[in-house]
Parts: sequence; structure tokens; C-alpha cells
Amino acid sequence: QVTRHLPEGQVEWWVAALFQACPPAESKHSTFSIPIQDACDHRQPLLLAPAQGAASLVSPVTFAWTAVAKATAYRVWAGVDGQDASVVGTTAQSRLTSSLPAGIVRWYVEATFDSCPSVHSSVDSFAVLKSPPPCSSPARPQATAPGQVASGTPFTIRWSAVANATSYELQESATADFSAATTLISPDLAATFTHISGGSPQRWRYRVRAISNCGDDPGRRSTTVSVVVLPEKPQESTSIEAGAQPGVSQTIFIPGQNPPVAFTAKTDKPWASVSPSSGTLGPAGTTLTVTTDATALKLGSNKASVILTYPSAKVGTRGVTPVTTVPVSVSLVTPVSSGGKTTPPPDALIVPVVGHLSGANGSQFQSDVRVANTSAQPAKYQLNLTLTGTDGTQSGQSTSIQVDPGATMALDDILGNFFGIGTEGSGATGMLEIRPLTSSASTPQSSSSSVSIQTVASSRTYTTSAQGTFGQYIPAISLSQFIEKPSDTALSGVLTLQHLAQSAAYRTNLGLVEGAGESANVLVHVFNNAGTELTAVPLSLMPGEHKQLNYFLLRYGVAANDARIEIEVTSSTGRVSAYASVIDNLTNDPLLVPAVVKAATTATQYVVPTVADAVDGTARSRSDLRIYNSGSAPINATLLFTPENNGGAPVTSTLPAIAGGEVRALDDVVNSVFGKSNIRGSIAITTATASTLVVTSRTYTQTGSGTYGQFVPAVSAKDSSGAGERVLQLVQLEQSARYSTDIGVVETSGKPATVEVSVLTPDSKVAPKTSFTLAANGTQRLALAGFGLSSAYNVRVTVKVLSGSGRVSAYGSVADQQTHDTTFVPAQ
Repeated sequence: QVTRHLPEGQVEWWVAALFQACPPAESKHSTFSIPIQDACDHRQPLLLAPAQGAASLVSPVTFAWTAVAKATAYRVWAGVDGQDASVVGTTAQSRLTSSLPAGIVRWYVEATFDSCPSVHSSVDSFAVLKSPPPCSSPARPQATAPGQVASGTPFTIRWSAVANATSYELQESATADFSAATTLISPDLAATFTHISGGSPQRWRYRVRAISNCGDDPGRRSTTVSVVVLPEKPQESTSIEAGAQPGVSQTIFIPGQNPPVAFTAKTDKPWASVSPSSGTLGPAGTTLTVTTDATALKLGSNKASVILTYPSAKVGTRGVTPVTTVPVSVSLVTPVSSGGKTTPPPDALIVPVVGHLSGANGSQFQSDVRVANTSAQPAKYQLNLTLTGTDGTQSGQSTSIQVDPGATMALDDILGNFFGIGTEGSGATGMLEIRPLTSSASTPQSSSSSVSIQTVASSRTYTTSAQGTFGQYIPAISLSQFIEKPSDTALSGVLTLQHLAQSAAYRTNLGLVEGAGESANVLVHVFNNAGTELTAVPLSLMPGEHKQLNYFLLRYGVAANDARIEIEVTSSTGRVSAYASVIDNLTNDPLLVPAVVKAATTATQYVVPTVADAVDGTARSRSDLRIYNSGSAPINATLLFTPENNGGAPVTSTLPAIAGGEVRALDDVVNSVFGKSNIRGSIAITTATASTLVVTSRTYTQTGSGTYGQFVPAVSAKDSSGAGERVLQLVQLEQSARYSTDIGVVETSGKPATVEVSVLTPDSKVAPKTSFTLAANGTQRLALAGFGLSSAYNVRVTVKVLSGSGRVSAYGSVADQQTHDTTFVPAQ
């Protein structure tokens, strides 16, 4: 048996027995309820120091954590060398110094309240030495600082304790060379600052060294850390360090009305208030101030809507009151350290590319990351950022986050808000590693549907401008799915990417990432659809490096409307993954093409969950299908088109044999192959015997000034879930004035299944849900707005098979309300 603190609401639980050589055996599922107590919805403390894996310390040790609103006291629990944890101290502050015996210490913090249940942090560990080491020059401390904060809000520089030191010298400077630096001598391990920024962001730099308590030589200075202090600008997001008080104020400008009209204003979140709450909106417009309660914010990005109504301005025959909705965003951020990263564990998740940089025509690229903890206890993660073109073992930035049980953390504009990169004007790109630090959250992702995925992560990288957004969804990749040099002649060590182009209409950028912290050599092969090799390019990667080669095909002399790339590791070291970004030359809309391992999936049926021949006003959407036969022998395939939402009878078509190594291109497939128009559905590609096909689709809208759309990979029954198996997760969804979302569910094995779709929002204890039965090969599309949501950010949807012998996959389609560009979100 185990004891766990669970969130309030309906709890489903079961037990799985694990074996070394056999599949897990699961018990029946059971449910129970934990009463909802809104007044007791408290955040868990976030542990700050000593950090996970800290250098060995000498007792006494100073513990630090973030404060929790309304907590009356904190208990620090610790256990040494595997012993059960016991309380080592109680305090009303967010720090405690205590003497500990030597050994490996595992510790956590419990926050207690007058009339509510206590809440616990995740668990961290560090080592305590038996006795101080012999006198020598003190070691180099490790310093941390938040990446950026709002002007006028406090932030704290922290550093690690080192042996042979009882005081530390901290320097602060506005310049990189620390000229005219301000110096502070402190016996403490932290110092708090507040700065006011004028019209532009200001970066402040810090470094610290230990002063010896037994000699004349000070220690080496720490790696420099820095904080960007942001000025307040109307309707721009901002950041506050976790634990800082008070909150921050933001302004939003409401354009004028003539004739003037009375208005009332409110927010839809309890942590935000607006003033004035009423008034008159005249021709000059008005400025509203939104004030944030920092103690009520969740870690990560918090979004609220300011809702303005105009009671006297009735419109329409039914006298509807006009409403204006303006989003605001505040990110609660954690301290960042500088330095290289160690070898990642096998369950590390890697987002291959994130960025914050300027785009064409005044647009701005940014990456919004989501991390979901689907387990029943708090989970801590280390986020390691390695900038493009650098050795990740030598340089980088790291921060830690803690995600509550069953919660999804939003990390919007992660480079700017959390790492302080790009907000001063200079942009950057890189790769992000998400490293679980809590054992219960460390189940690696797997294609096996029987394995429970406890951490789900993804990113959306997009350009934003006054006209809306164009972007692409980028799922995190488990390090276990990276390839290395094959040990034999099998094809399992080769990545393949298709649907690529270099033409007047499109260009292709190729990205490579090394995940194991080792140097790697790769060979990149380029083929046409007939399987003819056009060129082969050798490339090298530093340990932990992200490399992006823009205009890759053009760079190496390839012009093609359709191309395919294969990548193999040729060195004995290194583990590699890859992606391609196919960009429309007119709209600059990017489509991410994820790499898949060649011949890794063997199946008799592959399903593209959504295809279309649809007309929306004057624009028409279409789907182009690509089927790659990665085997050597020809294969015959039959295509089955099933209209969504039971919108008609399925239609079949048989293809001529696809040769080994050939990519069969089927443009405008719904119309050209099935003769259908103004319809949406799914396509199942079946083969009489097991095959190793790679099937992809691009559904897009063609306009007079380019295209925009989404890349859709096929799924097999192996990638899907059945009754009693894992729950599918969809993250990165939103239903707001900016975006609308559709949810699609598709049956992938040719057998019926009954499914349940649940919608989880960050601020609600109630999860709206619906259930329905899918026919064999059936597909259903549901609007997220149909679940009663209008201003819902950071939405996660779960899909579970309740009964039936069928297998199910799912997806989300997120559409920008202005540009109508869609982003395809596959289930994990």
C-alpha cells in the first residue's frame, strides 16, 4: 500500500503489477471522491535550496522554499540514508536552518493552515559531509536568479553554500565587464533587489564568490547570472519571481467610442482586479489598470480576461449587450542558473527547438511550452536550455519547476519569460530538455498503449503580429526515442522525414539535436519520391547541440516540389533526433515535420485522423497525402475514406502497387481519389500483409497570397489505446477570443469502441465530459466551445476507451481566430 495526498474531485485508481519479461497486469479500475473545498485550494511549496543534486554541504544546512498564501506554519521533513522522514523544524518563515547528520538527505516541506488540510512539496535530495574538509581555497558557488521580472518587483539572487566559507562577496553590475560594480559582503546565501526600468528592458548581472574562513585567498567567482527588468507596457505580458510580494500592475488601453458609451469592467480570475471598474468610454479611449495578487498565482504563465460590457449600447433586434474581452498574462518564474548539463536520464523529454526572435514584417517568434503531470503527487522537473550551436555540456541555463498533481503548467514565451532571452531585442533559438526529478513522474514515453505516461510535454512555436499568429506544434521527444549508430545492418537506426520541398512556393529548414551529451556524426541523405538519392551530406554535432540549417535543400543544390530525407548516425557516440520545418514563402506559415524511425512501425492499417475538401467562404481547404513504402518489396494498399460525424457512407479506392523506397503522392486526395467535395473525414490505408509504411498528410488552405495549414501524421493501432489501457492526453488547447479548438477522435483498428472525452481547465474543479460510440473506422469531431467554454487557456483533454474491442486515437485542431491558421495537436 502507499499513502498519497490527492487533489480534490473524482479520483480513478487501479494497480498494475510489473514484471521483468511480461506485460503489466492491471487490476480493475475503481473510483472515489475527495470533497471539493474551494477555500482550501492552496499551492504546494516549491523547494529552492539546497537544490537537487547540490554539492556536498556541511551541517548546519539552510533550507528555503516559496511561501504559500494563508499558510500558518511550515514543517521541514528530512530522512538520512533511506530512513523515514521526520520533522527537523517548524517555522512561520519560508526558510529554516537545521543541523543534520552526515549522509544523503531526502527532504520536503509541509505547509499547514488553520482550517484546511496541509499541502506538501515534491521531494529533493542532497549530501551532507561528516566534517569540514581541510582548509583550502573555497569552491566556486553556483548562483541563481530569475530570468526576468517586472519593473518595481523584488527578486532574489541565491547561491550555494561552500565549505571553508562563512561569508560571500556578491557583485551587481549593469554592464557585462562589471565595471563600476556594486559589491555586497554577506554571511547569508541570498540577497534581494528591486529595480525600476524606464522605457526599455534593463539587464542586471550578478556574480558571487566565497571568502575563506581559514585563509587569505577567496574562492573563484560563480558563473554570471542576470535578470532582465521589464518596463510596464500596455497589454504586454510580464513576469514575477515565485515567492515575491506584492504583485504587479499592468495597463490595457481600450480604443475610443464616438458617441461616448458607459462601460463596466471586471476580470474572470480571482487573482486579478481591474480599475476603474466602470466609467465612460469616449473618443480618446481609456486606460485600465489590472492588479495581480502574487500570492494567488500558479507557477508558470497565468492568463485572465478583462471583460468590458456596455449596458446602454444594445445592438440587434434582441438588444444584446456588446462585450469586449482583453487577455492579460503574468508569469510566475523560478530562479535560473548558468552552466553545462550532465548526462540526461533515459526518461528525459526534449523539445527539439524553442525560440524568441524577430520575424518578417515586424512579427515576433516565440515558443509556448506545456508540461503536464498526470500522476497523483507533485512532480519536480529541471528545465535545461541549450542555445543553438553550443556544447550543452559546457554552457546552458537551467531552472526547476514543480507541477501539481493532475495539473498542466503553461510556460508561455519560455525563452523570454523564464530565461530572460530575447526581450532586449536580440533573439535566440535552442533546445529544451525536461528532466524529471521526481521518481513517480519518471515513466518514459512509449509507443506501447499499456504504459501510463505520467509526464506529457510539448511546445508551440509561432509568429505573432497584429494580424494574428502562424505556427507549428512541436511535441517533446523521449530520449529513448533518439537514434544511435546501428549495431547491424537493420534499418531501425535511421530517421526519415517526408513532405519536404524547395521551390518557389516552399522552403525547408532542417534541425538536428544531440540528446545524450556526446559528440555525434550523421549522414543526411536526400531522395526524390521515386527513391532516387539526390545528395548525401555529412554533418557533425557537439555534445548536447541543437543545429538548424535554414534553406537546407537549397544550400546543398536540391530543388524539388517533393523530397524525403533520411538521417543515420555514423559515429560510435551520440544519440540524435531531427525535425524539418516547411515554410510557405508567401505567408511564412511553418509546418513541423517530425522525424520517425524508419521501419519502426509494422502494421496492416494506418489512419490519417483528419483530411478535408472544405469550403469556408471564398477559401478552400484540401489535403495532400504521402505514402512511403520503407520496405524493399512492392506493396498494394487500399484507401478507405470515412466521413466524420456519421456524415455519409465510407468510400474505398485501391492504389496501384507502391514500389519499395517509393513515396506515392496523392494531392487533393479527398477529391482526386474519392471524388468527394465539401466534406471532412479520415482515411485508413490498409495492406493485405504487414507493412512498414510511413503515411503523412498536409491539410491546408490555398489563398491568392500563399497557404496556411497543418501537418497530420498517420497513426496505427499500436499507437492507439483500447479499453482498460492508457488515457490519451491532448495539451496546448485553448478556447478564447484568440483561438478556437476542435477535438477529433478516430477508431484505428476497424472495430467499434465507446469513448469518454473529458476537458480539464486550470481553474475548475469540474471536468466537463461526454461519451459516445465510434463505429469501426469511425471519426467524430467535437468543438471545445460545445463544453461550455469561452475563455479557457491551457486546456488539457483526456480521451479514454470505456468499452468495445476497437482502438482509438485523438487529436486537437487549434485555429487562430484572425488568420484561421490551424495547428494539429496529436494525442500522447
